[in-house]
Amino acid sequence: MIILRPLCPACQTRTMLARITPGPSGFDIRTFECLACAHVHQRAVELVDPMKSPETARWLRGELHAPTSAMPALDDIAKAGSKTFDRVLSLVAALIVVAIIVVARY
Repeated sequence: MIILRPLCPACQTRTMLARITPGPSGFDIRTFECLACAHVHQRAVELVDPMKSPETARWLRGELHAPTSAMPALDDIAKAGSKTFDRVLSLVAALIVVAIIVVARY
């Protein structure tokens, strides 16, 4: 949830959220303070169930998938001589060489 910081009605600078307090049923009272002129103002904001928001619904329909069996088993990856093991070993060796070069320079 993003809380928009309104402009101060007195001096038009961006205000800071100071506190959120319970309001009437289904609402919160948000208190904003201006750091430039010390003006304080409040807004009543309707409460929204985050699980019913459009953003959550899109997220839940999106990238959540059950694991597939296409992923190789960890035992197969860790076997010496496997392609994945050799690639990881090459990357680690390259990172060690880069680290030695960086440390030697400084």
